[in-house]
Amino acid sequence: MLSIIGTALFLVAILKLNFTIAIVLSALIIYVYIYYGGMVATTYSTAFQGIAMTVASLMAAAYIIAHFGGINVLTEAVSSANPASFNMPYTSAKTAHALMASWTGVIGFFFVWHFGFSVMPYTVVRFFTTQDIKSARRSVFWAVAIGGLMYCGLIIIGTGARVLIEGTHPLMQTKGSNNAMVVLKALRESYGIGSITVLDYSMITAVESQHSSFLLAVVAAGGIAIAMATASGWTMVLNVILGRDIMGKVFGSKWAEDKPAQVTRLMTTIVLLVCMFVAFKPPALIIDISGFAFVLLLSAIGPPLVLGIWWDRATTAAAAMATIISMSVSTTFSGLYAKYSLGSYHYFFLSGTEKIVTPHQVYWVCISFILFIVVSLLTSHKEDEVVQEYAVELRPEQ
Repeated sequence: MLSIIGTALFLVAILKLNFTIAIVLSALIIYVYIYYGGMVATTYSTAFQGIAMTVASLMAAAYIIAHFGGINVLTEAVSSANPASFNMPYTSAKTAHALMASWTGVIGFFFVWHFGFSVMPYTVVRFFTTQDIKSARRSVFWAVAIGGLMYCGLIIIGTGARVLIEGTHPLMQTKGSNNAMVVLKALRESYGIGSITVLDYSMITAVESQHSSFLLAVVAAGGIAIAMATASGWTMVLNVILGRDIMGKVFGSKWAEDKPAQVTRLMTTIVLLVCMFVAFKPPALIIDISGFAFVLLLSAIGPPLVLGIWWDRATTAAAAMATIISMSVSTTFSGLYAKYSLGSYHYFFLSGTEKIVTPHQVYWVCISFILFIVVSLLTSHKEDEVVQEYAVELRPEQ
């Protein structure tokens, strides 16, 4: 869903389409891409797509820094617009966002959005398909390095977005205002973008403020590329789970066993249709939904993926317990409770009047690892043959 929304926002930027039409077109593009490309297209294009988004974000950041005449001038302009922009927990002054008001928020913010990449389907597939330990280490290093550079660029774009929009966007003069939200409201009305989603469009609006068609084209290409990689990767994962595992192995469907291509294509259609209809009116900002998804995945499948292969004592019961609890009782319940009871996904769900900042209940990742270890120690050990096949043989050779 997030990738469909992201692709749609960039289509709005370059084609000036209505947002609803852009959502439908995005889902159709992703469907054709997966239907005809399959795993081959998904696997081989992912590295290029990640690099394309990194190049796009760094180029946009460089444009913005050059526009202000240096990073120091940019920070001064941002501070003038909002004096609290760069306040951190060690100061007594008010911070620009609750996440920056405590060290749990600052560290948790970094952890959620940086290490969330470790459970993305293309990252997992690449890590476990390397031929030796050196390749695995290189893959991890470059994934973290490239992802880190991309985030650096995005942070600079986001930092300067407000002052750029208010200072140079053409709609500012047209609307006779000096408030960036007026521009975003006008764009929402022009293209039918949802009231929540229009805030996600602010990065594109900041790039538009540079009056460079070339820059907008590069950023749009990078944004669409990374959205396509994410959408295709997750759809392929869901195809296998729903088609081969649930229909074939759980329910014993002969159709799933004999015609796997037909089944996976049907699942692709169902998954993308559901995501498309939800994308018409998303429940929250992309950054909030993605953060929630990252923590959910890190806590649900992180322990089974890591400990299941690298720890001989891991058990099936521990994997099931960690996954079920993380995906239902823990992250889902606590995140939704925090949102609707305390007003934000970022507060510890049992906080009282003194709200403790924990981005998307990130502490559940640590709890999930501890739970996995405890349950593994308390449940029966797997047979040596099973450990050899599903753990030892999957480890890269030293």
